[in-house]
Amino acid sequence: MIFRKSVWMALSAGALGCAASLSIANAQPAPFTIRKPLDGAHVREKVHIEIPRASIGAGGFVAFFLDPNSADGGTFMLGMAPQPTEEDNGQPFTYIWDTKALKVSDGEHSIKAILYEPAGGVTVAVTEKATTEVHVTVENKIPPGPDVPTSFLLRYKYREGEQLEYSRFGRSVIVGHDSAMGGVRSDVEMMSAKSKLLFSVEDVRFDHDAQQTLALVRNKLTALSILNGGQEYTLEPTALSNSMYQELLPEGRVHYETGATSGLAEFTAQGLPVNNTLELPLMPTLRVSLGDTWTTPGQRLDIPGLPPILQPVVPLQNKLVDLEYQGGYPCVKIHQTFSGSLGPILGQKFKALPFGGMMITSPALTFDRDIFIAYNSGTLIRTARTLVIKGRTTAAMGDTPGGAGGQGMRAGGGMGSNSGGAMMGPNSGGKMGGGMRPPGSGGGSGGAMMGPNSGGKMGGGMRGPGSGGMGGPGGAGGRMGPGSGGPPMGNRYGGGSNAGQEEADHPIDIRSTTDTDLLSQSGAIAPAASHPASTKSTKGKKSS
Repeated sequence: MIFRKSVWMALSAGALGCAASLSIANAQPAPFTIRKPLDGAHVREKVHIEIPRASIGAGGFVAFFLDPNSADGGTFMLGMAPQPTEEDNGQPFTYIWDTKALKVSDGEHSIKAILYEPAGGVTVAVTEKATTEVHVTVENKIPPGPDVPTSFLLRYKYREGEQLEYSRFGRSVIVGHDSAMGGVRSDVEMMSAKSKLLFSVEDVRFDHDAQQTLALVRNKLTALSILNGGQEYTLEPTALSNSMYQELLPEGRVHYETGATSGLAEFTAQGLPVNNTLELPLMPTLRVSLGDTWTTPGQRLDIPGLPPILQPVVPLQNKLVDLEYQGGYPCVKIHQTFSGSLGPILGQKFKALPFGGMMITSPALTFDRDIFIAYNSGTLIRTARTLVIKGRTTAAMGDTPGGAGGQGMRAGGGMGSNSGGAMMGPNSGGKMGGGMRPPGSGGGSGGAMMGPNSGGKMGGGMRGPGSGGMGGPGGAGGRMGPGSGGPPMGNRYGGGSNAGQEEADHPIDIRSTTDTDLLSQSGAIAPAASHPASTKSTKGKKSS
């Protein structure tokens, strides 16, 4: 019995071993094919294009094409390879196709993926190994239907206890052309910043006299990182500006506010491409339909680096241009514009405008902003703003930022970390060019954009070299434009004499972009009729 049992077990083990060997020998690599989205799928916004990871061999990469069979040959979108450290753990190889960011038109499209791998062990040459293609229909716009309104009374629906967290990314460049900034032809990066803002509804009450709802909200910058010169600086929470409290009407109008000067020293001095509060765009008074236009007077312009109290106030032209999905919400898309000089609107208050450490005289502005409002839940989902400032300045852009005594955007410091003082880099004045802290000595004789000069806050403040200016006397070679003496911030921005100009006056163009997106929504739960999915707050998975 024992002998027979042993023979049977040996034979069984051998059979299993052979079966395993046959299984390994017959195993085929996963086919190179687009698993998601399915052929014929209807898609919108960010689409995950998934391919089996095991179908991509060592050294291989995938090229993605949009509409390769079209008359113009289609568009190459991206070439990407699995990360060298990435293991095949069953997760698919994924490319996120952002149809809205790439401005893909609604309608039928084809997506083609081509696999390239090294040819015959030669590391330089590659060969096409496989292709796969699917057809999809992009539907970002909301078509007319029985469940889609034809007109909208747009109002914010404040829910007590609700907390909305927004992400914001801002970037500013000097637009290059032949004559300005020392003949620089390409765009010059000034600075970019990413931040998070908290919009918290503290209290909601009904004003019986005015017969309208009033909401007390808290506006708070909760995180800020600055990207400058290839380095990222993250500010400590204690260095951020204080909260701003507002009492708001349903259309977004400010009934009153406190803390409007919050961030005055920090943000005005640095000219950061980010604001420290979330400004709700003002909604139209009456119902509007697709294609309608209207004007909203008295709107703050959202110029980077200026707190609300210092923002220019102008009339904005509006148009309801589309109904679109944004972040999973059905939204109205409103386009806002302003174009012109600030002088005729605001008299002598804006002879000059501070931006990024420079004083820009005779500024002419072009403002464009797209706003996405979830029309069922009454929630701001996204804003995308482009601001172009044209004017003149005495600031000069050198080839090397920073430098002793200020080789950067002006003599006397800026954009580096050397002894002339730095916009962001460390120097003897302390953290961030001596900025974000009380004034004192040690900022360097050149001063810093934020760094204190000897006896002067904010590098001489909103005035420039010489004595006087906001925050006391500045050190030699201070920032923010020429001028000596005069009252703080003379004529609000600029003023004073033009003594001590280091550079000739010349034209300058600045382009600033800021994107603000809803990250999460938590707290209060609205009635299902107005906001059916507000019990969960995961980005990109809500509807309203």
